Amino acid sequence: MKPAREVVEDALREEPDSDERWAHVVALHKRGDDESFVAAAELLDSPDADRRALAADILAQLGAAPGVPVEQRPLAGSAFELLLQRIGEEEHTEVLQSIASAFGHLADPRGIPALYALRNHPDDDVRHAVVLGLCGQDDDLAIDTLVELTRDSDADVRDWATFGLGTQVERDDARIRDALIARLDDPDDDTRGEALRGLGVRGDERAIPRLLAELDSRAELEDPSVVQEALLALAARTGDVRLCGHVATASREWAETRASEPMPDELRSAVEACERAL
Repeated sequence: MKPAREVVEDALREEPDSDERWAHVVALHKRGDDESFVAAAELLDSPDADRRALAADILAQLGAAPGVPVEQRPLAGSAFELLLQRIGEEEHTEVLQSIASAFGHLADPRGIPALYALRNHPDDDVRHAVVLGLCGQDDDLAIDTLVELTRDSDADVRDWATFGLGTQVERDDARIRDALIARLDDPDDDTRGEALRGLGVRGDERAIPRLLAELDSRAELEDPSVVQEALLALAARTGDVRLCGHVATASREWAETRASEPMPDELRSAVEACERAL
């Protein structure tokens, strides 16, 4: 097996964020050993920002594997502590992006205050990485920060912050719902879609008029399944007859194209709710 330091140098010869570089990073993730940890940790002391960013990318997921929670990765705690020490003193935007994104993979609530401190960073990509770092964290400060970032000037930041609030936390309270309601008139299609999905899983009937408008307009969403998920979730939870025509269409399309497969639970629940309502 090639020494970890050589794999690091191979990665550095490739363009940042290229598939070729990430292939080397993923190889180190899979190894997840002390040698890979040390090789990455050494990069954090480099005066070169590209090397420091690569260090964070490697440390983010050492030992990651399908079905293995982060708390079972032996080096995750040490990797997080190293990055936490550096984020407060780091100034280069690419490195801040990598560290903030790494916090999302490491899922340690101790990183939330450091991410909160970056919520107004002038670089859009850093604020986007802050959202990625906070997704899935059900902590008051994390929720407050995501709520604030749903109002960001950058559409991608708003989209991901709305996604984080809407479907990445189970918390359901007035502040989250009101933040999602506020995004129903967002000029960005995908942000509106995430707001609808988040309100749909909470069964909030205030989303129904906007959902019907989106279904009728057939906006060119990056992920049109988001609005479909919102439809089925709202119909299943409210049984509102205004949604039942669209549910019937979804059911018919499933029968015509995928009848040999089991009907998804959300579609079945929506159909049953409409049958009770009609």
